[in-house]
Amino acid sequence: MSPDLREFAGGALPGDAERRALQRREVGRDIVAAAYLRGDFVLTSGEHSDYYFDKYLFETRPTILRRLSEMLAERVPPGVDRLAGTEVGGVALAAAVSLATGLPFVIVRRQERSGGAPVRGELHASERVLLIQDVVDSGSQAIFAAHQITGLGASVAGVAAVIDRQAGGARNIADAGYHYDPLYTLSELDIEEERVNEHDVRKFLISGGVPADDLDAQPSNHVGSYSGLFDPPSAELLGRRLADALRPHRPTLVVVWEHIENSVLAHIVARELGVSALRVVDASGVLDYDGTFGISDRAVIVADAFRSDFPITAMRALTEQHGGQVAAFGAIMNTPALLAAAGEIAVTTLWPSAGEETTTS
Repeated sequence: MSPDLREFAGGALPGDAERRALQRREVGRDIVAAAYLRGDFVLTSGEHSDYYFDKYLFETRPTILRRLSEMLAERVPPGVDRLAGTEVGGVALAAAVSLATGLPFVIVRRQERSGGAPVRGELHASERVLLIQDVVDSGSQAIFAAHQITGLGASVAGVAAVIDRQAGGARNIADAGYHYDPLYTLSELDIEEERVNEHDVRKFLISGGVPADDLDAQPSNHVGSYSGLFDPPSAELLGRRLADALRPHRPTLVVVWEHIENSVLAHIVARELGVSALRVVDASGVLDYDGTFGISDRAVIVADAFRSDFPITAMRALTEQHGGQVAAFGAIMNTPALLAAAGEIAVTTLWPSAGEETTTS
């Protein structure tokens, strides 16, 4: 039984309030795990941010979208005649809530587009419309969409959103005269638990058998073939974040080497990327592998760290034999062997900086 369910003592089933609270916590965790990215991002407002919620990463997952539609459906005010979603991200949410409530919806075109009807779909003057947004930053897109709706004679009953980044959107939307109701604010999401930092990496490696004193002395020389049982939450966290960092390389295959720690990490990465894992074994110096590698494949090679150039030279041999391409190397930590042998292939590591990508030539 999960820790959340253990909160309800005495074997009693949770009531509606407890069920909603439990669902809200679970969906919030799933959104962060699926869509919270670290890096350097330029937001719609033009501001730079070191984190980003990729709405497409949670809206395209049916298990998350279905639960979000249920939660948003409960926020629809009485007397609403129609829903509205802003292209492109708000459309999936509006459609899902439309299916959950039976209310029709329209699509509002984005602010930077010009020409054509501002609202797509059937909208009548005097109708009350609930505008549905994905992630709200400054609120400028929501305000623009609301003005487009009111400009056609309808009224906006409110603005609902999945996430409010707490970047001034709530104040700006309210100042524009619209009621605002987000499912989550940034501070309500368990962001800190999903950030990869030195503590996460140390916990993962030490649980796998790396002596703490050795790790403190010279970490890059003490990472590799440690076959202890890794801490599952740390492995999950690092695997998800490494998958996020490798996703821009559009891999079709994850290559995993024979060591158990690499297998654990790479299979989590493959699962998050939705691709297969190819297991490569070095038995007495003979390269062997389980699975298929073809001319159209873009492979990412994943390990905790690379202690020698064997994985690199072996994959180059595979690509020469079967075609295909090595798109990137992904590791928890950089090592001199990896950087020296990678050449022009991108190297993505989580530590010392999350999502750091270094291309050597």
